[in-house]
Amino acid sequence: MNSVLFFVLGVYEWSGNNPLPPEIWLFPYLLPCHPGRMWCHCRMVYLPMSYLYGKRFVGPITSTIRSLTKELYTVPYHEIDWNEARNLCAKEDHTTPIHYFRISSGDLYTMPMNLFLCVGLQKIEGEGYTNCNAVYPL
Repeated sequence: MNSVLFFVLGVYEWSGNNPLPPEIWLFPYLLPCHPGRMWCHCRMVYLPMSYLYGKRFVGPITSTIRSLTKELYTVPYHEIDWNEARNLCAKEDHTTPIHYFRISSGDLYTMPMNLFLCVGLQKIEGEGYTNCNAVYPL
């Protein structure tokens, strides 16, 4: 939940997070992976997080936020590869290895979403979506 605070503040990019697709709420309740079948506390955390992830909500970027990003990162903020940072973790924090299926399923979700965000929103909104540097070839 603390990472979502970083995303909303604008200190960390949404593309650096593993997907929290809100579309899972549209699945039929009969499926075992429907969020309505989660433990109530997990469900109440996943609902707002998936909504914010779907909107890619970021608050206003102020001078305080800019100075915070300069303090947190050793490289300039705009040079960080967020897709690579998605699965980086300190060696001490790894209690179990990350399974390849989890990494590849996140990549399979983010590729078409990046394409939609860059191409689809330009047509929908009528104004250019400027952050189109992460389009993957299909």
